[in-house]
Amino acid sequence: SAPTTTASTADTELPPAQTVAAAATVGGIWSFLLNDTQEKDLAVSIFQKDSDVFGAGKMREGEDIMDVAVSGTVTSSTLQINLVTLGTISLYKLDLDLSGEAASGRFQAISTSGETWTGNADGQKTA
Repeated sequence: SAPTTTASTADTELPPAQTVAAAATVGGIWSFLLNDTQEKDLAVSIFQKDSDVFGAGKMREGEDIMDVAVSGTVTSSTLQINLVTLGTISLYKLDLDLSGEAASGRFQAISTSGETWTGNADGQKTA
């Protein structure tokens, strides 16, 4: 009966450890290109604690440069981040697939007036 008890104890203890270990390491400096009707360049510093990510950076659209705040979550293969532009406030919800130090996927943006639009997002960890 002792081996059964040990096995069930191990079963209950394993999932939390696997969950923590499953998050990809994404902390660092990232450069993104957001493409909808106009290209937007994004440079952000991302910090990570387990599966939580957060940070800040700059977004350039044409001649306009805006500060952005970042928060989101990471798994072993996906990065989901919300970017809020400051000044002209908009929310960009990025849903990205990770491949090494690259990320690609789609985003949905929402303006303060409720207008929404979508586009493609591609990123690369640069440092």
